[in-house]
Amino acid sequence: MADLKPAYLVHGDDDVKIDAWRKRVRARATSDGPSSTLEVLEDGASATAVAEATTALTLSVGRRYVLAEGVERWKDKDVAAVKEALAGLPADTVLVMIGRGKVMRGKGPAAEALAKAVTATGGEVHVCAAPRPSSYPKWIAEQAKDLDLVVAEDGAQALVERIGPDQRRLMRELEKIACYEPEGGRVDRATVEALTTTDVEAKVYELADALVEREPQRALALAEDLRDRGEETMHILFGLLRQLRQCRRAWAMLDSGSSPQEIQSALRVPPFVAKGIVAQAGRADGKHLERALDELAQLDYEVRGAGNVDAGTALTLAIARAAA
Repeated sequence: MADLKPAYLVHGDDDVKIDAWRKRVRARATSDGPSSTLEVLEDGASATAVAEATTALTLSVGRRYVLAEGVERWKDKDVAAVKEALAGLPADTVLVMIGRGKVMRGKGPAAEALAKAVTATGGEVHVCAAPRPSSYPKWIAEQAKDLDLVVAEDGAQALVERIGPDQRRLMRELEKIACYEPEGGRVDRATVEALTTTDVEAKVYELADALVEREPQRALALAEDLRDRGEETMHILFGLLRQLRQCRRAWAMLDSGSSPQEIQSALRVPPFVAKGIVAQAGRADGKHLERALDELAQLDYEVRGAGNVDAGTALTLAIARAAA
């Protein structure tokens, strides 16, 4: 956006590229100084609302940015109002429209009429297509360069295997690896396996967080999701007990005045992992944490053979009690 155009249409299914555009618009509005303004029209704004926003009179004396989300819902007939607004767009107004959805044959999800209207007014159209499954390792290596990381082919493949084709989660894991500062910035399979969490591990962490936050509905939904994925009850229970025990230890150390650095050393985990555990422990209530662990420890005892129980049903009931 160095040389600003009057309008931009950014649409497609590459979440990372679209997120980057949002950040770029916000950063540009901030860097322009206090005289510039940014108006964000939330997801689902109608074409008429966007047209009215761009042509409305304001008291702003600087450049005005309008960021509109959800334009993939517009049909050709909805574009007429925006097309007219684009033709009369004030010189100090920049309109950025974002649409999300599948890219088909090189065309994004927004109406073709909208793309033509943007181009006709001197604007730019950017179709952001997500990589194909086979291209994710290459995509990961390219994204990693911005974080000063060099991802080996086996490292990129390992990341896809552990996380799947979730672009935002892939980027979060790359950012965590960057925080750990691997030697020379090089990331191979061993680095990935040591520093990242699988999708299941991430879900178990969320489940533990729901118990800590006393959110039974969220906890039960996460547990059901894990079971739908085919995860064994004992696998879920083992991961949950491990996470809550780490949280309890961190809570006790925080309560006794230990620093985050001391907790990290005691838990023997990377800095970004310790940060998450400390944050989780800071939200926890000690008595509730002990009660939740007692519930899960009792379930562990029963599932291992001390009681004749349906493991799946017992897990659901134990989680409901532990989160209450």
